[in-house]
Amino acid sequence: MNPPAGISGRRGHVLAGELRLILGEREFTLRPGEVTEFATAEPHWFGPEHASAVEILHLSGPRGDQAVVRAGRSAVR
Repeated sequence: MNPPAGISGRRGHVLAGELRLILGEREFTLRPGEVTEFATAEPHWFGPEHASAVEILHLSGPRGDQAVVRAGRSAVR
């Protein structure tokens, strides 16, 4: 399924540190090597899980019809 016209997606690759990601009512902690992809129309927030920095590679584009988190089982809170 492709996203509706005008809906863009966001994809993030965690390079270092731990990333806290909130998608709507769901929360995740992602670690290096884990990836997330979601529609920018979905309410979201992300930042460092702890006081230390997190490094991410962030890509935006026309994909993102639904949230996809590729992480270990420990990522879901």
